[in-house]
Amino acid sequence: VALNKRATQTDNVDGVRLASKCVDGDITAGSTCISASSMGRWWEVDLGAEFDVDRIVVYGPKNGLTAR
Repeated sequence: VALNKRATQTDNVDGVRLASKCVDGDITAGSTCISASSMGRWWEVDLGAEFDVDRIVVYGPKNGLTAR
């Protein structure tokens, strides 16, 4: 449902790992979104409509980085 939808986050660590990377369908290490904030971080996606959601899948980093 979230694939390629509009995503936003508190801020961005490097100008490359944008919120949109988290909904692009690519789960490799090069396609991640990372916030620079250490406190109060958030990320959201606008699904464009209301949906009954019974499962959310979040993939962690696969490049040796620890989850934050």
